[in-house]
Amino acid sequence: MSEQPNASATPPATAKKPGKKILGMSRGQAAGLGVVAVGGIIFLIWRAKKNAAASAASTSAASTCPDGSTPDSNGNCPQDSSDFSGALETLQSEIAALQGAGAGGGGSDGSAGTVAGSTGTATTPATGTTTATAPASTSTTTTAAPKPAAAAGPIANLRATSTGTTSFTVAWNAAQGATGGYSYIVRDLASHTQVGSAHTTKGTSATVTGLKSGTDYNFGIQGLPGGAGNNIHVRTK
Repeated sequence: MSEQPNASATPPATAKKPGKKILGMSRGQAAGLGVVAVGGIIFLIWRAKKNAAASAASTSAASTCPDGSTPDSNGNCPQDSSDFSGALETLQSEIAALQGAGAGGGGSDGSAGTVAGSTGTATTPATGTTTATAPASTSTTTTAAPKPAAAAGPIANLRATSTGTTSFTVAWNAAQGATGGYSYIVRDLASHTQVGSAHTTKGTSATVTGLKSGTDYNFGIQGLPGGAGNNIHVRTK
């Protein structure tokens, strides 16, 4: 009798079809690459916005004055006397010191002087004692103090006539009674320091050199003797 085939035999296993690929990558690899790409784009957009904001802030700071206002066509900021009160006080103190340095001591400045006579002594030979005698004479001479000179008038129409990268020129109207000329100082507003020493001039204009580019300065001036002070804010190019 011939053998019959076994009907319950297990059919051969079929090979599992590979998953669909995208650009030669599996779906998992493609998804990971997509996440990295999206993150990179978001980072580039954030950095571009940050650089734009920093550039705008730098441009705004360079085109505005310390008080937040806008410079005029010459690059000069509006004058604010409250910013320069310290500079005026310094100018007036230095001028007062210069005027006081010329004053002398003793009777030469008009103060009272006293001239006293000498006091002599006499010795009695018999007893060897010494007796003081009264002063020969005493006289007092008093001279009147000279009248102080009238103070100069105020400085008017103080203005910047030209500005450069390391210098600027200012001018003003002649002050009434400024017989001693004018004294002025220059201060760096960024560092709050005085530039050089106080200067004097007989003219009605002054040029300041040796400055820093793109820097705010205060020019303070006073008529001599003892006139009212004035100042102006100037920015170099």
